Amino acid sequence: GDLIVTTGSGAEDGVSQYLVPAGFPCVADPALCIAMRDTAKSLGYERVHFGITLASAVFYPSPAVEQTLASNAAAGAIGVEMENSALFAVASIRGIRAAAVSTVDGCPLKWDEGDYDPAGTTVTNGKERMIKTGINVAKRVVLENL
Repeated sequence: GDLIVTTGSGAEDGVSQYLVPAGFPCVADPALCIAMRDTAKSLGYERVHFGITLASAVFYPSPAVEQTLASNAAAGAIGVEMENSALFAVASIRGIRAAAVSTVDGCPLKWDEGDYDPAGTTVTNGKERMIKTGINVAKRVVLENL
C-alpha cells in the first residue's frame, strides 16, 4: 500500500528500446515528481517513497528475473513496475512532461515468503491514495500552472 513516486526508470520493459536509443535516460519531470511527493504528504500519506524504479517486461519468479531484480535493487531501484520507462520515453519524444506514482503490492524478491497481495485491502487502499494523489497533481497543473 506504500506509494512510490518514480523519478527515473530502468528500461527493461521491452518497449522503450524501440522508442529511444539504448541507454537513453527515461526520466520523469522533476517538478511533477516533487508535486506528487508533496501532494501525497499533504493528503496525509506517510509512506511515500521517491526514487528510481525498474520497468520490467516480466517480474514473476524465475532465475533470470530474480537476478535482474536483485542487481537493480542493489544499484538503488526502489520498485519494479511495467510501464514507466515507456511513459517517460514517449513524454521525452513528444516534448511533454510526465510523472508516475505507483502502489506497492509486495516484494517480488520475497514472494516465496508470501509478500505479494495485489488484491488485498492494503493495496486497494494504496490504489485509492495513488489515484487521489495523481488527480490532485493534475488539478494543480491546471489551476496553479504548475
